[in-house]
Amino acid sequence: PDNALPGQHLAGVSISVPLDTASMSSKPGANQAAFDVALQPQRVIAVEIDIAGERAPDLAVLGARPVAHGDMIDLELAIANNGNAFARGHGVLAVPDTGLRFEFPIDTFVPHTSIKMLVPWTRNARSGDHKVDAVLTYDDGKRATWSGVVSIDEALRSELDGQLHAAEPTSGHSEAAAGISAVTVGGGAVGVATCSALAIRLRRRRNLVANGARVRD
Repeated sequence: PDNALPGQHLAGVSISVPLDTASMSSKPGANQAAFDVALQPQRVIAVEIDIAGERAPDLAVLGARPVAHGDMIDLELAIANNGNAFARGHGVLAVPDTGLRFEFPIDTFVPHTSIKMLVPWTRNARSGDHKVDAVLTYDDGKRATWSGVVSIDEALRSELDGQLHAAEPTSGHSEAAAGISAVTVGGGAVGVATCSALAIRLRRRRNLVANGARVRD
């Protein structure tokens, strides 16, 4: 449109082949079952549109909170790109009193989007105030920092423990991912994300994520 603002915009082209409307005729015999499967080929291509003018990414950490996920308590880290250009760089999330230091790449963070990245934290909810620090370094030296406190009172601890005990153990977590040692996150799906985070590399759409981290829509 004529009023499109300067910056980088993400669009997409979806092309599909119409399904054949002819009905399938699989019919089960006596004491048998049958099913039909219809496949529809589809191709989706991400498109980057650049509008002339000043542009820059602007990352911000919006906060963090504990959530039960599977057999672990994760920290849900909310991040947004409030600028008008893609952001690339890396981030670090740390909780000093539990020994967590989690590193992750920011592969391509689309402007005007946000993510909620789940970082594996601990298997035992510990009551108290936990200082959380996050640092995002991007765009050749820009930094976004955030420091806050995640508070777990007795009511929240009991709620989290109850959710953990109700969950089946999963094989996707490790002690390293829980914060025993540093973890380096690889870009790929998290899909980190998504980000759900919406992300693209050049003209290929990708999610901001991590090896061990997850992203919520």
